[in-house]
Amino acid sequence: MRLRAPRKAALVVAFALAWPMTSRAQQSPYVAAVMRRVERLDAARDAAAFEEARAEAETALGLAGSAAVPELIRQVLAHAERGDAATWVWALGRACESVEPTSAAVAALRSTLRAPDWEARLAAASALGSLERGEAAPDLEQLLRDRPLPPQAEAPLLLALAGAGGDRADAALARQLAMGGDAAWSRLILAASLRRGAASWRVLADALESPDDRVRATAATGLLLLAEPASWCEMAEHFGSEPLPANRRILAQALAAGQSPAARDMLAFVARVDSDESVREAAAILHQGLESAPPQAGRVSSRDVRDGLEALAREPQPAPVLESVEAGAAHVDLPVLERTLRRLPLRGDPGWMSDHARLAQLRARILCASGPDCEPPRGRVGRRTKTAS
Repeated sequence: MRLRAPRKAALVVAFALAWPMTSRAQQSPYVAAVMRRVERLDAARDAAAFEEARAEAETALGLAGSAAVPELIRQVLAHAERGDAATWVWALGRACESVEPTSAAVAALRSTLRAPDWEARLAAASALGSLERGEAAPDLEQLLRDRPLPPQAEAPLLLALAGAGGDRADAALARQLAMGGDAAWSRLILAASLRRGAASWRVLADALESPDDRVRATAATGLLLLAEPASWCEMAEHFGSEPLPANRRILAQALAAGQSPAARDMLAFVARVDSDESVREAAAILHQGLESAPPQAGRVSSRDVRDGLEALAREPQPAPVLESVEAGAAHVDLPVLERTLRRLPLRGDPGWMSDHARLAQLRARILCASGPDCEPPRGRVGRRTKTAS
């Protein structure tokens, strides 16, 4: 999905040279050029042409920023009436990612949730979820409840609602989790849980009471990937009642991932008394790992850490980028770290979950290093937008 380097460089230079020289009155030709690239994307039919057009459109939209938003809103509303707004909705969402979306942009996206074609509805839902617009949660929840849903619509809608956050997202996640299912269902639950962020640990912990073995296994895996220190007590309460050794091993890993002193004590207890030898051995190894001295922060600037986190949120990075973040991240970097964790499920590549596991454990180490309660700083970490209740 990338332009060849010389062509992309030429496009960037052309826009960079043109933009500073244009006044407000003269910017319409520049915006028109952006619109032409979106039109080209909309007209692309074969895969190669689509990928090239999309890459050019992304570059142009990134450079245009808010200047393109009013015209994109107009195009979204016009095409929505004709039932072919999906490409324009995508473009509006991408244009709003680099700036605070205007109320008109959010309203256009929300209105497109009721467009006649499902492709546009799903594009609007994904854009609102990506922008973490909590006020759109009621609309997204209603769309998720609509029946019949087209094939493959449930996953993007659940991810979008998880991005919007709030009680409606938690309720939808709990319903989907309780249903049980196959491997694809489990992957969706994990992606939606991690997209929701640390707040989803209560939904996952409640699911440890399910009579369905796969539901409990998926919930335990979600808790492992979240590495939320606050979840240790609920996991400890359910540990003894979990009948499957395989699930207890996952819970032991989840306890270790959370890094809390109480979880360390729980692992020592499990290593002595669990009825299954494999669980006892796993708990002993995990406890020993927690007893080791934590890695010391390296000489990495906070700016480099944040740049690395923002890059990881967009796409896979070479190993040194993640290693640099792990070496240098500190308490002050928690807001960016938590935002990156919520955005990783949107990457969609095979390695996002592994990156999430490492960054979530990094978050847990930072929280627990700041105090025995391992609590996040109040009033500083959270969404930029109002969430629905």
